[in-house]
Amino acid sequence: MAGVDRFGDLADRRLTASVQRVEDPYPRRVSEEGEAPGHELREFFAEVRQKPEYTTERLSRWVSAVKPGFAGVGLVGGRVLERGRFGVRATPLGASVYPAAKAALEALDDVARVVERSSGAGGMDLPLSVSHTIGEFVLPGWLAEFRRHRPEIHPQLEIVDSRGVLDAVREHRTDVGFVAGTDPLDGLDTVIVARDELVAVVTAEHPWARRRAVTARDLIAEPYLTREAASGTRAVAAAGLSDVGVELVPSLQAASAQSLRRALTGGGFTLLSRLTIEAEQRAGVLVGLPVRGVDLHRDLRAVRRRRPALTGAARAFWRWLPGRDG
Repeated sequence: MAGVDRFGDLADRRLTASVQRVEDPYPRRVSEEGEAPGHELREFFAEVRQKPEYTTERLSRWVSAVKPGFAGVGLVGGRVLERGRFGVRATPLGASVYPAAKAALEALDDVARVVERSSGAGGMDLPLSVSHTIGEFVLPGWLAEFRRHRPEIHPQLEIVDSRGVLDAVREHRTDVGFVAGTDPLDGLDTVIVARDELVAVVTAEHPWARRRAVTARDLIAEPYLTREAASGTRAVAAAGLSDVGVELVPSLQAASAQSLRRALTGGGFTLLSRLTIEAEQRAGVLVGLPVRGVDLHRDLRAVRRRRPALTGAARAFWRWLPGRDG
């Protein structure tokens, strides 16, 4: 068996976060002596990870001065260090238990980081990935209501296209997302949070502005301004028009509804959610027209992974969604 220096070499020197001798974020079972099983092993590995450059002499001094009775631990039921003329070295049990103990401590570090992110500053963060239409025109009002209900939770919105939302949920970068497109939702739990309809949008000066509706064939004759290829709005429009044998060639593509609304001053039309033009319609600046004979309705959905189960702020928000007022 090699000396304690070899035992120290087993420590992963790439680990920079040390396990401090503080209360763990989750309580452990306490022994009759008032200390949790394995506390000495925890402190020993904390010492190793804090001082990867330690020598036999330094560790020997620590064991003698700081932990004079250190040799066995309740967690493993045996001695992990032995002391003699060679100084201090790992016992066979100590060497064999090290990899599992290191993995357990790394897992505890992960838990501590999650707790810190979730409960810092006296509240809980709620990261949300949201598609453009929902993030700009729907969700802000819902979150104002939710914050009145749960003021300690702090929503953080990332607004991306529908594919980006699904990627963020599946890659564990967010717990809850909102989409309005046609992308497959395999492996996800979903709940319908609103229903929407796309309409043909033109300026008040456009010849169509005096109509009550347009047809799919009318759309072919006008310049078509549309969202980017990954947009859920564009996907729903393309699918609905394809069902009636119409495919539109874009004259302009833009990454936001606001850009499209401004671009309409140069003529043409766009297909957007009614929700995105409510203010402009009231002001008499834009007009939204149903496309007769084309199903351009869609469901707005919240999505989450099935496993692992939501916890904390995300779970509270998911449970609140179906019963919200708006």
